[in-house]
Amino acid sequence: MFHPKQSSKPALILRVLGKGISSLLNAIARHPLVTGFMLLVYLVAANPANMAHLQSAMAASDFPETALGALIFSALLMAVIYAFALFVRQILTALRNDE
Repeated sequence: MFHPKQSSKPALILRVLGKGISSLLNAIARHPLVTGFMLLVYLVAANPANMAHLQSAMAASDFPETALGALIFSALLMAVIYAFALFVRQILTALRNDE
């Protein structure tokens, strides 16, 4: 028999939210490069000013240097996301092992 507090609606909502957040963190931990790519796409596509800057950079005569800078920035951003994903993976492993 469940304790009344364990079977209440708030407890159920908290369990469902906990599982959802856990699955999201697991997805980030397992696929950091995809997460980094999606974050880059969001940063560019969500803001029309960023899209305009990207289009003007591609039309400029110094596009190879601009592309190299963008590649370096995206690699650094993905490295940061990968480090965060490894950190999340360590936390989830510690929680799973009850350390």
